[in-house]
Amino acid sequence: MRVAPCFFIAAPALAPSAPDLVASLASEPARALRADIRAGKRSECAKCVCSMWREPEALTAEAFRLGAAAHA
Repeated sequence: MRVAPCFFIAAPALAPSAPDLVASLASEPARALRADIRAGKRSECAKCVCSMWREPEALTAEAFRLGAAAHA
């Protein structure tokens, strides 16, 4: 089993095909990939659109209103 951390980042290429989810997540390549993501080393994360990784405090009120107006 190979597990990708998000839609835009593939599962680690060197990760062994693990028999289950726990083993896949615990593999060294998967752990290293998650560490790179947390450290901001992945270019894909600079343009992340996933709401799970957006801090509400990071959005300015103006940016929020512009987004809301575009969907009105």
